[in-house]
Amino acid sequence: MKTFNKEDVFSWSNASEAKQYIGQAGYFSDYCIENAEEWNYGKLTQIYLDNAVNETFCRDDGYSYGLFIPACKVTDVKNGEKKWRPFKNCEELCRHIKVTGCAGLVFNIRSKGSTHTVQVLITELDLKSTHIGLGCRVSDMEELFQNYEWQDPDSGEWYPFGVEVEE
Repeated sequence: MKTFNKEDVFSWSNASEAKQYIGQAGYFSDYCIENAEEWNYGKLTQIYLDNAVNETFCRDDGYSYGLFIPACKVTDVKNGEKKWRPFKNCEELCRHIKVTGCAGLVFNIRSKGSTHTVQVLITELDLKSTHIGLGCRVSDMEELFQNYEWQDPDSGEWYPFGVEVEE
């Protein structure tokens, strides 16, 4: 099953925020069904005002829909697997890696599917922000969640840059 966080769904009320996903793949529907496999898949080509009332999302085949969710916000969940979502902000990340005021903290990360470990230094931190400075680079929580894992220094276990979601 492919699932998503309902907060990541774009509708007429937040369509202007979806403009950053024009040209990218995603899922389209007129109904918010929990399983994204029941949505229509394609590329977002444009967002336009329908009947001067609602914004609609146009797919690359010309069909338009009332709801859109970017493919990068959809996760594939197999039965028995844990579901995760990205950290909401730096404060939530710090809480989960069990530190307070974590600027200056060094910890291990790796690319998903890799065994190559890299130590990173948190160089920039705003607890309410979704961006964090790791070494010379500023990353956002969504990018970290999609591409990296972090290592718990106590247990040595690897985790996604996110929070386990209760079923």
